Amino acid sequence: MSNIGEARKRGLREKGDCPHFPADAKALAFDRADLVLQAAIKGMGIALGRTLLIDGDIAQGFLKPVRPAIPMKSAYWLACSPEFANTERHATLLVWLKREA
Repeated sequence: MSNIGEARKRGLREKGDCPHFPADAKALAFDRADLVLQAAIKGMGIALGRTLLIDGDIAQGFLKPVRPAIPMKSAYWLACSPEFANTERHATLLVWLKREA
Protein backbone atom coordinates (compact mmCIF):
# COMPACT_ATOMS: atom_id res chain seq x y z
CA MET A 1 0.00 0.00 0.00
CA SER A 2 1.42 3.41 -0.87
CA ASN A 3 0.33 7.01 -1.20
CA ILE A 4 0.47 8.95 -4.45
CA GLY A 5 3.22 11.54 -4.25
CA GLU A 6 2.61 15.27 -4.54
CA ALA A 7 4.17 15.45 -8.01
CA ARG A 8 1.84 12.70 -9.29
CA LYS A 9 -1.27 14.40 -7.86
CA ARG A 10 -0.20 17.75 -9.31
CA GLY A 11 0.44 16.10 -12.68
CA LEU A 12 -3.01 14.48 -12.71
CA ARG A 13 -4.69 17.81 -11.97
CA GLU A 14 -2.63 19.73 -14.54
CA LYS A 15 -3.23 17.15 -17.30
CA GLY A 16 -6.93 17.27 -16.61
CA ASP A 17 -7.11 13.50 -16.03
CA CYS A 18 -8.53 14.07 -12.54
CA PRO A 19 -9.51 17.73 -12.32
CA HIS A 20 -11.35 17.16 -9.03
CA PHE A 21 -8.46 15.34 -7.37
CA PRO A 22 -7.97 17.45 -4.23
CA ALA A 23 -4.46 18.48 -3.29
CA ASP A 24 -4.76 16.64 0.04
CA ALA A 25 -6.23 13.45 -1.45
CA LYS A 26 -4.55 10.16 -0.66
CA ALA A 27 -4.58 7.17 -2.96
CA LEU A 28 -3.77 3.58 -2.19
CA ALA A 29 -1.90 1.23 -4.47
CA PHE A 30 -1.87 -2.54 -4.11
CA ASP A 31 0.25 -5.15 -5.82
CA ARG A 32 -2.39 -7.90 -5.59
CA ALA A 33 -5.82 -7.98 -7.25
CA ASP A 34 -7.49 -9.53 -4.20
CA LEU A 35 -6.39 -6.60 -2.04
CA VAL A 36 -7.67 -4.08 -4.59
CA LEU A 37 -11.09 -5.75 -4.62
CA GLN A 38 -11.27 -6.02 -0.83
CA ALA A 39 -10.42 -2.33 -0.51
CA ALA A 40 -13.23 -1.43 -2.94
CA ILE A 41 -15.68 -3.70 -1.10
CA LYS A 42 -14.76 -1.93 2.16
CA GLY A 43 -15.54 1.43 0.52
CA MET A 44 -11.97 2.65 0.22
CA GLY A 45 -12.24 3.57 -3.47
CA ILE A 46 -12.71 2.24 -6.98
CA ALA A 47 -11.09 -0.95 -8.25
CA LEU A 48 -10.07 -1.92 -11.75
CA GLY A 49 -10.14 -5.66 -12.24
CA ARG A 50 -10.63 -8.55 -14.61
CA THR A 51 -14.22 -9.59 -15.21
CA LEU A 52 -13.43 -13.14 -14.18
CA LEU A 53 -12.33 -11.95 -10.74
CA ILE A 54 -15.09 -9.38 -10.21
CA ASP A 55 -18.25 -11.02 -11.62
CA GLY A 56 -19.00 -12.95 -8.43
CA ASP A 57 -18.68 -9.88 -6.21
CA ILE A 58 -20.94 -7.91 -8.58
CA ALA A 59 -23.54 -10.71 -8.67
CA GLN A 60 -23.58 -10.88 -4.86
CA GLY A 61 -23.92 -7.10 -4.54
CA PHE A 62 -20.50 -6.52 -2.95
CA LEU A 63 -19.40 -4.35 -5.88
CA LYS A 64 -21.27 -2.20 -8.41
CA PRO A 65 -19.86 -1.58 -11.90
CA VAL A 66 -18.98 2.04 -12.59
CA ARG A 67 -19.42 1.38 -16.33
CA PRO A 68 -20.08 -1.68 -18.47
CA ALA A 69 -17.13 -4.01 -18.98
CA ILE A 70 -14.85 -3.18 -21.89
CA PRO A 71 -14.11 -6.23 -24.06
CA MET A 72 -10.39 -6.77 -24.42
CA LYS A 73 -8.14 -9.34 -25.95
CA SER A 74 -5.81 -10.76 -23.36
CA ALA A 75 -3.43 -13.63 -23.08
CA TYR A 76 -1.82 -15.69 -20.38
CA TRP A 77 1.77 -16.80 -20.46
CA LEU A 78 3.05 -19.97 -18.92
CA ALA A 79 6.49 -18.97 -17.70
CA CYS A 80 9.21 -20.97 -16.05
CA SER A 81 12.93 -20.95 -15.51
CA PRO A 82 15.16 -21.90 -18.44
CA GLU A 83 16.33 -24.88 -16.42
CA PHE A 84 12.80 -26.24 -15.97
CA ALA A 85 12.05 -25.66 -19.67
CA ASN A 86 14.67 -28.30 -20.48
CA THR A 87 13.11 -31.04 -18.33
CA GLU A 88 10.88 -33.99 -19.12
CA ARG A 89 8.31 -32.65 -16.62
CA HIS A 90 8.03 -29.45 -18.68
CA ALA A 91 7.56 -31.43 -21.91
CA THR A 92 4.86 -33.55 -20.25
CA LEU A 93 3.09 -30.44 -18.98
CA LEU A 94 3.09 -28.85 -22.46
CA VAL A 95 1.63 -32.00 -24.02
CA TRP A 96 -1.12 -32.07 -21.41
CA LEU A 97 -1.92 -28.34 -21.79
CA LYS A 98 -2.15 -28.60 -25.58
CA ARG A 99 -4.41 -31.63 -25.27
CA GLU A 100 -6.71 -29.88 -22.77
CA ALA A 101 -6.90 -26.56 -24.64
